[in-house]
Amino acid sequence: ILNKIIKKYTGVEDLITVSNNVNTTLSNIYIPFDEETYLVDTPGIVNRKSLIYYLGKESYDYITPKKFIKPKTFQLNPMQTLFIAGFLRIDFLEGERSSFISNFNNNLLIHRTKLENADSFYASHKDDMLKYPQDFERAKLGNFVSKEVEFDLDKKIDIAIFGIGFMSIYGKGRIRIVSFEN
Repeated sequence: ILNKIIKKYTGVEDLITVSNNVNTTLSNIYIPFDEETYLVDTPGIVNRKSLIYYLGKESYDYITPKKFIKPKTFQLNPMQTLFIAGFLRIDFLEGERSSFISNFNNNLLIHRTKLENADSFYASHKDDMLKYPQDFERAKLGNFVSKEVEFDLDKKIDIAIFGIGFMSIYGKGRIRIVSFEN
């Protein structure tokens, strides 16, 4: 956006280097328009609640959408689990058959399994199918924590993973969300 503004008013193209990666602006960039007016591009605020803060380039590239996100719907019965790569686990504990609609990068692995197999599945596949986040990133993200949430037919709930996307749930029941503490 800033390069477009600069080009419109000065004719200079691509004055500011751009990147698809976050945290690349390291200090204030002052863009003069005339003797008295300038625009400032600031580094922004680091959000330590966003997974992006803890990820390396390979994982960041894996979660970043390259195309328009196509929501994917999963119909879950109680006692089933969804893994959002290795970032998040949603256990459907009880209720009625419900819709779980994912809004993540189209290539992000979402895997369904039986709840009774979820722990062993993660242990067996955290370094291959569920390899994101990678081992060194998991160490920074901390231990797993879980929270139980009830939902019912009158309203949907959204589970946001800051920096990745969100999952919408329609139906009635109780879920457990298992994620990293950071």
